[in-house]
Amino acid sequence: MNNDVIEYFKMIVDEINENRNHMLGYPANYADKSPDVLLAEMLDDKIGFANNCGPTNATGNYKMDSKRIEKQILEKVASNLGLTYGNKSGDYAGYIGTGGTEGNAFGIKTGLSKYNYDAIVYYSNQAHYSIEKNLDKNIIREVISSLPDGQINFKELLVKCIYNYKKYNKPAVIILTQGTTVLGAVDNIELIEKMLKLNNIPYYMHVDAAQYGGIPKNSINAPVIDYSKLDVDSISISLHKYFGCSEAHGVILYKSDLEKNKNYISYIGQFDTTICGSRSIRPFSTYCRVNDILNSDKNDYIENINFFEELLIENGIEYKLFKDGNIKGNTFLLPKPSQEICEYYQLAEEIYDNKEYVHVIIFPYHNKEVLRKFVNELSNNYQYKKL
Repeated sequence: MNNDVIEYFKMIVDEINENRNHMLGYPANYADKSPDVLLAEMLDDKIGFANNCGPTNATGNYKMDSKRIEKQILEKVASNLGLTYGNKSGDYAGYIGTGGTEGNAFGIKTGLSKYNYDAIVYYSNQAHYSIEKNLDKNIIREVISSLPDGQINFKELLVKCIYNYKKYNKPAVIILTQGTTVLGAVDNIELIEKMLKLNNIPYYMHVDAAQYGGIPKNSINAPVIDYSKLDVDSISISLHKYFGCSEAHGVILYKSDLEKNKNYISYIGQFDTTICGSRSIRPFSTYCRVNDILNSDKNDYIENINFFEELLIENGIEYKLFKDGNIKGNTFLLPKPSQEICEYYQLAEEIYDNKEYVHVIIFPYHNKEVLRKFVNELSNNYQYKKL
């Protein structure tokens, strides 16, 4: 490789690192790598490519995998949600895939398969776009409206589930969200589950927890959920969002009973419940990163969120933020500023209630001075203030 190519690569690295310092619009926790993660990356390089073909709980003919470490990662993530990873009834199984979209594809496919594709898929108009993306045109679906805070309208959902089951005998495949795209809202999973069972509606429930599923369970005022109290069939969590892993991946957890009676694939010498089949992760650094985040300080989640909210209030800037009592989301919806500000801070743009808004998603890694500078620029840019 000649010097010109090396210099070109270095320039790209510098640009990415510089952009990281003022990236406020998308869900990625770019915290600095700990010494454990840096050491683990060197070990990842030593093993090179390892193909984790098929699910983690199965080992076939191919031995060049990292499933032992993958399983430990899954155990940590499941435990943080209040779940047990294993093979017994009531346990959860899973694997690490490409990200939230694959996780949602798994939930939809598995839910429909449970009812031989003779079911209706229900999801909110605030759900991630990957839900619609993963629905074949022949699949019957019901798009449910959302409440003002961004939660799915659970009354509308239940009315439609009851009507469609009683009139058409159609079970429900329900996609709920722990951290919606626009407002970072959390659907009322417990209430919806209770009402479905009360009305004897057969259902499969998948939760898209891409953003909030990685928040440590001891975090103060965070939208965490204890899934041990729920009866959720599958959950998807992004590893590159709150966990901030350096590659785009996602954890897919599902009831271990789903692995029973699966077809044996002679070519690989095992069964396969995954969407993609071949899978690859950087096992050691991913393990260390997940461990670092799950053992972080209980104030890490909320500190920058409170700081940023106080700045907005001090400057009289209008904002929307999901709140449930003392619980706060980390996704702020703000009136759209100038295009120059949007591009510099990499803000995702949204049309909401026929108005132009932008996302600002706050993570522990964000520098307070950058947040202060951003709010000052907003204050000088907006033509009016509504607070």
